[in-house]
Amino acid sequence: MYCCRHYHQLDLNQTNQDDPYYVSLRARAKDEGDEMASYFEESKRAYRAGDGAKAKMLSNEGKDHKAMMEQLDTEASAWIYASESYRFSNR
Repeated sequence: MYCCRHYHQLDLNQTNQDDPYYVSLRARAKDEGDEMASYFEESKRAYRAGDGAKAKMLSNEGKDHKAMMEQLDTEASAWIYASESYRFSNR
């Protein structure tokens, strides 16, 4: 009996994970992460080719995408936490 009740609570905790706003934040964070990886890869190639200035510029672009990815992930985490807290406090 406890097992089933616990499972039901876990399911309730995940209801807001399908919210369009939350999904959008996570998707944008993933896109930023993909861009970050791309810039870092290009930076490595430029460095190996001997173009330090280009490598530095690309690395900085990658860092900008990393910062945006982290900001979006933080915003998504805060949103889901707040929405879950609100929902459970109003039961």
